[in-house]
Amino acid sequence: MPLFETIVLPLDGSEPSESALPYAAALAELTSAPIVVLHVLEEMRPVFDAHRGEVVWISPEQPRVELEAPELLEEPISRLRAAGLSVRPVFRLGDPAAEILAEVKRWPAPVVVLASHGRGGIERLVLGSVADRVAREAPGPVLVVPAVPTPEQLRRVEFRTILVPLDGSPLSEQALPVALELAPLARASLVLVRSAESSPASDSGRSQREAEDYLRQVGEALARSATTPILRQVLSGDPAEQLSRFIASERPDLVVMATHGRSGLARWILGSVTERLLTGRVAPLLLLRARDDTSQRPTSKA
Repeated sequence: MPLFETIVLPLDGSEPSESALPYAAALAELTSAPIVVLHVLEEMRPVFDAHRGEVVWISPEQPRVELEAPELLEEPISRLRAAGLSVRPVFRLGDPAAEILAEVKRWPAPVVVLASHGRGGIERLVLGSVADRVAREAPGPVLVVPAVPTPEQLRRVEFRTILVPLDGSPLSEQALPVALELAPLARASLVLVRSAESSPASDSGRSQREAEDYLRQVGEALARSATTPILRQVLSGDPAEQLSRFIASERPDLVVMATHGRSGLARWILGSVTERLLTGRVAPLLLLRARDDTSQRPTSKA
């Protein structure tokens, strides 16, 4: 089964939201998946369909329409098609979170790609209750891209370094299969990171050794079948702070993380680090919904 079969790209019409375009394009080039460009309208309105040559009302009676609308999103859609990518423009009417989730569920093996700042629905999607709902309910991964002004936006993205933070739990390791499949497609190196959490009552040296042993065992297990370089990095200190600093310093092209995990990983995903990465515009973050069933462990644990 392909890694991703559909890329859903929500755009709200703002320039910052288009920061996600090159990332969606990069995934499409690597996986040959079509891009569904989704625009959610919160009020009913008429839209000119260039194919039909007529005006179509997006209304409660017709809340979802696939059409070519020159007055809406023409420039970003043209950019994607100019790169030789398959694009399907979709317009929906309603609540942004509900409509994005509904659209995602229509497609096989989807990944949502969106910018972390934007006006209207996209801003709420990432920074408010909609973000939480989409991250928890989307049937596939969600790639959150730091938004930047148009002059600073990349025209092309290459994933040369993929970073996977681990906390030692089987849940955190569920990010590894996706990273391992994506890395050779992109000819990227894989960086495994774990923080040796220390406190006044703990043995910092022992924690450091345990973290090093764990990453060594994981790396060796992966290397048996991996065709991509695997690097390891142990951090020391508070996982949230150290991971955030490391990512800001090293600037990986992509961070792949499971969205549910215990101990440090839970704090990374649900606490201050995610907020720092999103609002600080540090690195693109591919969030994967971890399964609770960890009976099939992909690696050995120290």
